[in-house]
Amino acid sequence: MLKSALTLLLLSAMAAAHATGVPIGFVKTVSGQAEVVTGAQTQTAAVGTPVHLGSVLRTGARSSMGVTLRDETVMSFGPNTELTVDEFVYAPAQRDGRLSTRLARGTLNYVSGAIARQRPDNVQVRTPTGCSNPAFWRCVNELPLAMLVIECAFSEREHWLALRSQHLSPSLLALELAQLDLGRHPGLRIGLTHTKPAERPQIEADIAALGLAQRYPLIWLESGQRFDF
Repeated sequence: MLKSALTLLLLSAMAAAHATGVPIGFVKTVSGQAEVVTGAQTQTAAVGTPVHLGSVLRTGARSSMGVTLRDETVMSFGPNTELTVDEFVYAPAQRDGRLSTRLARGTLNYVSGAIARQRPDNVQVRTPTGCSNPAFWRCVNELPLAMLVIECAFSEREHWLALRSQHLSPSLLALELAQLDLGRHPGLRIGLTHTKPAERPQIEADIAALGLAQRYPLIWLESGQRFDF
């Protein structure tokens, strides 16, 4: 009965958002050309432009845009990026909600908000090659980790190749690591591997530009290294 009531509440919240046109977020930063398309209306993005359920967010060449949703989810878009918000329901009093987005092209830096923290299985970021797996990261967060090894094979200039080959670029790495609960893993080290030597300087620069080196305890794995746990 409680689950049914909560489901009805969430459906009511979704219907209310559709009916009243209540924004689910706002544009916080813009550089260059960007737009927010909602239904038949296209708005040139500016600070304060509202984002609604179903909005398509686009940036042009050499452009960027930052959006914050009502649950404090932060999405930062690189050049030539397109993302659609397919589902957003936020019920803070019930500590529940849902978020589903679809990345058609480009690069995205994602910082999780309240929905992902409270209901990680209810958040989905779909890409042309699939979607991040919240259930996997929930299991990871329950383990007593000392080190996490994750690959980052391509730089942002080869982001399209990372998508096609189902590997990670720095912005895709950011999407994955956003689901890691660092508070549960004091002393954790995150080892980066599977990086082409010729690509490493550019990957390092991309990681620095996204702020990942400041946010996460990243180390580069080298041949011959030894770790004691």
